[in-house]
Amino acid sequence: MKTSLAILTFALGIVHAHALIVSEVMSNPTGDDGGREWIEIYNETNADVDLSSMTVSIKGGTAVVTTSLQGGLVLPPNGYAIISSLVSVSSGQTKFLQDYVTYSGILFKSSISLVNTGVTSIDIKLQGSTVASVPSYTAAKEGATLSFIQGAYGTGTPTPGSENVAAQTGASSSNTSTTTENQTTLPQASPPLPDIVLYMPYEKVAVAGADTYFDVAAMTHSGKAIDGLSFVWAFGDGGQGTGSSTKHRYVYSGRYVTQVEGVSATIAGTGRMVVRVVPPDIEIIEVSSGKYGAYVDISNPNMYDLDISQWMLTFDGAAFHFPKNTLISSGATTRFAGASMGFASTTVSTSTVVKILFPSLEEVTRFVPVESSVQTGIVLGIATTTKVIPVQVKQKVYPKSSSQTATTSQIAQVKVATSTTKNSSTRDTRLVGWFKSMFRRQ
Repeated sequence: MKTSLAILTFALGIVHAHALIVSEVMSNPTGDDGGREWIEIYNETNADVDLSSMTVSIKGGTAVVTTSLQGGLVLPPNGYAIISSLVSVSSGQTKFLQDYVTYSGILFKSSISLVNTGVTSIDIKLQGSTVASVPSYTAAKEGATLSFIQGAYGTGTPTPGSENVAAQTGASSSNTSTTTENQTTLPQASPPLPDIVLYMPYEKVAVAGADTYFDVAAMTHSGKAIDGLSFVWAFGDGGQGTGSSTKHRYVYSGRYVTQVEGVSATIAGTGRMVVRVVPPDIEIIEVSSGKYGAYVDISNPNMYDLDISQWMLTFDGAAFHFPKNTLISSGATTRFAGASMGFASTTVSTSTVVKILFPSLEEVTRFVPVESSVQTGIVLGIATTTKVIPVQVKQKVYPKSSSQTATTSQIAQVKVATSTTKNSSTRDTRLVGWFKSMFRRQ
């Protein structure tokens, strides 16, 4: 548990008099700051604190709202909560869980932007009233945090969700060797950091049932190539691979941590990324022909771009491959032209079956156009007409596994074409009925 305060005056002239404590501030993470800054708050009271109205103000600026990501809205006694920054306001994403993959506590996101230089301040408010603050502080050095330890703020090692730890301040006087009559004792030296940097994404989105490609590159800290490296991958679901480029197929949706180790005869280093595996939730909306031949409209209803690299589009068994690095934008419908993929001359009929397949030939979804007939009826002596209405039948087929059967859903969408025969309205029919009733009365 982080040290609680009674009524203390501590370093930097900061006085605590609120129910919560700003216990740790990461304003200067190593490398890119975007989406990786965060504030930790601690509940030193004996009662739950509702954080649903929590806002944050930096350096006396406008208070910005916070949004819960995980763990709920209630901070229990002796509990911690993290407020993480966004990569950008438009993306709405944070990288906190990429840097701290084992964190499972209360997590909020907000459009905060912390200051790395000069004197600044933080105010945490609930329903407009300040409940925790740091009126005046200077940001810690890169990679360290401003941490509340034993009643004062100082430089700490990042420990989100747990007790603060002071940063090591360098060598001590014990580094000198000591000699006794029978032996000499040398101080234990820390092993040097491996001179290797592994380059890979922070996060990757994969599709359950499809092959996902992984790449890594390695150099020394000075930017020189390293010869003789071999790479071993662990994909977080029990799968493994080797090589600087490899692929893996996740069977189930979920969140996984992928690690890769680069090893040579003299050096070794490890890198990791978070892999978010999502279901292949796409649909074929329309199959038709236009000025430049046949085309297919494919919809991605998800809030993320979907990679369909090397997947296949088939017309009655004839396969056409989507190129590598093909993405379908989130929440959008993309038109794939036959002129680009090679199926422009394909004739679309009521018997045509269009499918999307994984590279493994497992079916993801299909589209089947059929026909139905509708009769208009006879009104005021106008002859009956028959109109053919195309009905588009879509089937969504999810990947199968040994313990899970495929889920199939069908959606019928009817497009009603305008009839070439002008029918009398209901009002005309009632007028005829009125005239007939007048004659019957006489």
